Amino acid sequence: MDFEGAREFAIRLIKEGNSTIAGFNSLTISNCLNALSKLKIDEFEGAKQFAAQLMNRSKKMIDESISKQSLAADEVTSASIVSTLRAMSKWQADEIQGSKEFINQLMKLGSTMTGDFNSLEISLTLNALSKWNVGDLQEARGFINELIKRGNLIIDTFNCQNISNCLNALCKWNIDDFEGARKFIILLVRRGNGIASGFNPQEISNSLNAVSKWNFNELPGSREFIIQLVRYGNLTADTFSPVSISSSLNALSKWNIDDSKKLANLSCYLVKRGSGIAGRFNSQEIANCLNAVSKWNFDQLQGTRGFINSV
Repeated sequence: MDFEGAREFAIRLIKEGNSTIAGFNSLTISNCLNALSKLKIDEFEGAKQFAAQLMNRSKKMIDESISKQSLAADEVTSASIVSTLRAMSKWQADEIQGSKEFINQLMKLGSTMTGDFNSLEISLTLNALSKWNVGDLQEARGFINELIKRGNLIIDTFNCQNISNCLNALCKWNIDDFEGARKFIILLVRRGNGIASGFNPQEISNSLNAVSKWNFNELPGSREFIIQLVRYGNLTADTFSPVSISSSLNALSKWNIDDSKKLANLSCYLVKRGSGIAGRFNSQEIANCLNAVSKWNFDQLQGTRGFINSV
């Protein structure tokens, strides 16, 4: 916060929230946790206590709803579950007192409501859950299984962003640990093949990076998906950001680019683009790019030597 008085105002609001916690409903709890997740919470007096109180308030509301075997419209929805989990994912699962129990409770309830989840909510939830070690969260496996099951049923509604987010999340886990996950990935790449022209640079790089972590020979359609992504990456390479260049080169370096002229062309385009914006690369992106190009004979990839000198 840069403008005068903002920090003091936030602290006053947090203090007021702590004293009026009983007046918060599912929506306002979700919104407050979302806001707190964007702050350096340790720097705001009372913020961690407020987050803990919000979670306790929500837990009581959910327990009351479950005991009544009904959920009032203003108490909890699939959207509020997604929003809250996304906020919580900005912190470690046990960073705030009671947060792990709260996350498990949200997932347990979410497992009973996945029929209400749309493709965006599925992708955002999987992406949030992928930030934690799901093996440490009792309800995670069952919730993920239900989200995947729902995703398989509504695959035709997934757009490029949803596909990219899901693949990015799933690649962080052993897919054989989850029921239907392998089928879900196959359906996602098949869907992606049909709408590949709509992928933006970030979605292309995230999807390439995800697929590169699996043996694509075991996932029918993934080779074709890679080719389609590379094809459209070649057309939009001059709009790739440093992080997209870094992720894409990291993925491409795991395959034999001599097997495809399109892969070699994209690599050349990306290093040319990278040379022009090398001053914007951070240390991690520089390291990833150098690690990627070190796996090729860069004398055969036009512009690679210049890119190395630039970064």
